[in-house]
Amino acid sequence: MGKIPGLKRVWVGKLRRPLDLGNNSRRDYGVAMEFDDAKALDAYAKNPAHDGWVKVYEKVRVEGTTTFDIVGE
Repeated sequence: MGKIPGLKRVWVGKLRRPLDLGNNSRRDYGVAMEFDDAKALDAYAKNPAHDGWVKVYEKVRVEGTTTFDIVGE
């Protein structure tokens, strides 16, 4: 988080209730990333650290995981 301007917090965990996506698909786990504002989220998408996160996330990602981006505006 110290490397990403505007990233406040990251949570990982099992959802209290699975998120039903239809087509026999659901999400049981989630990752939430809280940013200062939408501008920080947009900058993060272009930051090299985002590519590093994707590499790590893909290794540990469990089928049925989804990510939520939260903007504190």
